[in-house]
Amino acid sequence: MAAAPADTFRRRQAPHYNAEWQGDTQETLSLPDPQHPGRRKKVYLIAFIDDATRYVVGSRFFFDENRPRLEEVLKWAVIRHGIPAMVHCDNGSIYASHYLTRVCAELGTDLRHSRPYRPSGKGKIELLFRRVDQQLTHELQQRIDAGTLHTLDDLNGYWEAWLEQAYHQQVHRSLDTTPQAAWERSHVDHGAPRTLPVAEIQRIFLWHDQRKVDKTGGIQLAGNRYEVDLALIGKTIDCRYDPFLLDQIHVSFQDREYPDATPLVLHHHRHREAPVIDRPPTPPPSGLNLAQLAADRQQAAHDSQRSQIRYAQPSVRPAPPQEVPTDAE
Repeated sequence: MAAAPADTFRRRQAPHYNAEWQGDTQETLSLPDPQHPGRRKKVYLIAFIDDATRYVVGSRFFFDENRPRLEEVLKWAVIRHGIPAMVHCDNGSIYASHYLTRVCAELGTDLRHSRPYRPSGKGKIELLFRRVDQQLTHELQQRIDAGTLHTLDDLNGYWEAWLEQAYHQQVHRSLDTTPQAAWERSHVDHGAPRTLPVAEIQRIFLWHDQRKVDKTGGIQLAGNRYEVDLALIGKTIDCRYDPFLLDQIHVSFQDREYPDATPLVLHHHRHREAPVIDRPPTPPPSGLNLAQLAADRQQAAHDSQRSQIRYAQPSVRPAPPQEVPTDAE
């Protein structure tokens, strides 16, 4: 039998949900720049899709593509949907970073990268991005140009509405069912996902650095100076921290936890790589009223928040109405 050509690829699919996630980034639209009025700024869609069911487990638009943005999408995907056995992505800088390698190792997830110039291994995410271009991008850009879509919050509201009401509910040709139905059926057939306590997942996704403690019990980290337990003098310690909250540094040595580092000189409250929080300011249409869907989502979230018990504010019962005496009395 003749050997297959070198560029021949076999169609494959993971056996069940969470067996493999594919992740990638797509440059899409341009939004008004919240830092420079009158200018536009390109946005990036970071997404992870489940290979077996085509269900989008995590995704969000950002003004930049970097480690904190990847962390946000992947962390909440894991918290909401469980830990994947494998993550398959390309060789972009954020996906080939030591950070992602460490996170996947601690989660017990096999991290694999496509070979350069041969992205065929993550065809599911590429097909998702193609569908976004065909069904959604043009419509969203029209709304941006018309001034009815301004911010990242607006854009992500439209995106989540489209995922829920369109993409996840459309029959996928390769599945002969919808991603939503395939996702739910796979849970029935293969049981609950592998997971960890939320606090442990949050800890795994913290940034990690090692520092040697000087003879005064101090360390330098991200342009700040901290003091640690004096028993650690001369030791090389592990520091875990949220890049947006540098006032709290968790300290450990040889898998033993020590008290958090005490800030002595706090020049920076967030890491220089942590972006500023983004708060502001032709194919046929999808056929959905995305504006109404996004508005309904925001109203539902608002109603849910109002219905929650606020323990910090004790309820006050209204005084009973007082009877007004009549002339007959």
